[in-house]
Amino acid sequence: MAFMRPIIDTRSMVISCWCVACTMLEGQVAALSSGAMSAKEAADLLSTLYKSEMYRSDQDSFTLYPDKTVLGFNDKNVISAKQFDNASLLDKLTRGERESIFEIDVDNNLRFSPSLTSVNALKEHLELHDLSEEDRSLIVDLYEEIFNHASFTGRSGGMFGFEGLGCIYWHMVSKLLLAVQEAFYRGLKSGDDASHISRLGALYYRVQSGLGYKRDVSSYGAFITDPYSHTPKHSGARQPGMTGQVKEEILTRLGELGVLVTDGKIELNPVLLQLNEFTLSDTSFRYLSINGEWLEEPLAEQSLGFTFCQVPFVYQLKNDQSHFSITVHFTDGTEEMIVSNVMPDAISRSIFSRSNKVKKVVANFSQDFLFKG
Repeated sequence: MAFMRPIIDTRSMVISCWCVACTMLEGQVAALSSGAMSAKEAADLLSTLYKSEMYRSDQDSFTLYPDKTVLGFNDKNVISAKQFDNASLLDKLTRGERESIFEIDVDNNLRFSPSLTSVNALKEHLELHDLSEEDRSLIVDLYEEIFNHASFTGRSGGMFGFEGLGCIYWHMVSKLLLAVQEAFYRGLKSGDDASHISRLGALYYRVQSGLGYKRDVSSYGAFITDPYSHTPKHSGARQPGMTGQVKEEILTRLGELGVLVTDGKIELNPVLLQLNEFTLSDTSFRYLSINGEWLEEPLAEQSLGFTFCQVPFVYQLKNDQSHFSITVHFTDGTEEMIVSNVMPDAISRSIFSRSNKVKKVVANFSQDFLFKG
């Protein structure tokens, strides 16, 4: 695809891309990921996106481009009297010249000759005829107006499945989700107003709620745990295969858990994590260790467990604790307590390298650290 330059319409806060200018989901993602927008601007953009022609309310998600009505085959390449009412120019052309540029069909419609396969072919053809520059420009402009090749967007402009008209391409929605999360953390780091960051977090979860695994079978149109890459307008999810959606889901999940890497160190900052993710009673989770063994890690009530670089991490809510603390359990039986949400460089490197020196990491904090939007 040609280089796309984002264009911001400050009246509607919908971003277009210059291919020529056309509203497209890639444009919204590019703008959100650019770092040029504040948390408020990002939230305003997303709110407007839900009111745009790209939004499909039946799926609570977004198409690649706004849907449009496509002309039938016989209605294409028809030159109306309003577009071209220039009998004098037609009279300038001899019969053979006229028929090499235009033709009249059985319904008396004026059309361009099918032999003219591109505007460059038309220009070369016009050079053969004794026409003024003004007349040549008029015919070329008319050709461009009729075929509008500059607005061609591939499958999304002429098909009804896959990445076609009215179709949701789930990989792009997952890219949108990641871009919103990036804007959330960027706003947090920049010290943007807490109300705008909270609004952005709520919109993040709204975008996520449209994804297949958050839906039910009847609305998704397929088993929600099966991978599908597209949902066309006329049916449920289709085309098995999640394409690149997988990598965005891994990245956004780490972001939800607040697992960040800052200056080469592991930072735990669960400000986007929700309380409903934590256990209601004692349980355990199963994971594959660095040694290739399946192990069980116990989880107490109000806990959450996951692995990072195959090391189990456990979050425990301690609502009587005002600070954030991390206890690192080493495989040699020793422990180290860190009164911070950032792990030291040496421990971080040990986890990254899968050295098997760290047995598990336990973080204790109150639910005040969690997302409340």
